[in-house]
Amino acid sequence: MPEVAAEAGASPGVKLTVTNDGSNIIRERLALLLKNGWQGLLLVALTTWAFFGFRYAFWIAMGLPVAFMGGIAVMATFGYSINMLTMVALLIVVGMLMDDAIVISENFATKYGSGLAPMDAAAKGVSEVMPGVLSSFLTTLCIFGSLAFLQGDIGQILRVVPIVMIAVLAASIAEAFLFLPSHLGHALHGRSQQPRYVQ
Repeated sequence: MPEVAAEAGASPGVKLTVTNDGSNIIRERLALLLKNGWQGLLLVALTTWAFFGFRYAFWIAMGLPVAFMGGIAVMATFGYSINMLTMVALLIVVGMLMDDAIVISENFATKYGSGLAPMDAAAKGVSEVMPGVLSSFLTTLCIFGSLAFLQGDIGQILRVVPIVMIAVLAASIAEAFLFLPSHLGHALHGRSQQPRYVQ
């Protein structure tokens, strides 16, 4: 084990030796989270670019970092730090983030391809899929939210997982409903070219 220099003022010959360094586990989990995050972001961007075009892909992909920033802001508000449990929650939620943005963008592309103006396509596209997307979010909320009500020591330990997951998912769905349609509408304003994929 590495030896650590003794604090100033300690008796001669006193040495501090690290016997258990838990920071390595945190670093590995954080590296895994970052790796999964950028790989997921890249795959989503490439897939949506292939079917919808660059502008769609860019704004859909931006939902992932926005959702993570929103979740981290909620974590800071509740006094949660980046630790093993919060990173477990973030790892689980990585694979669930982009669904609502993709569904909304696909319906927007359909409406826009049928001849509607960009902002009209955004409004109509969102309103049509809103019930289904909200139902999906509420289902996830019910499943994972129940973990927050576990009793005893295990409940206090696991409570952070659903809180972080729900915070990130809520930020994702807010971004998909409030900001994504506007960005897509403005990005395509004045453009006559239709998206690559039109039903």
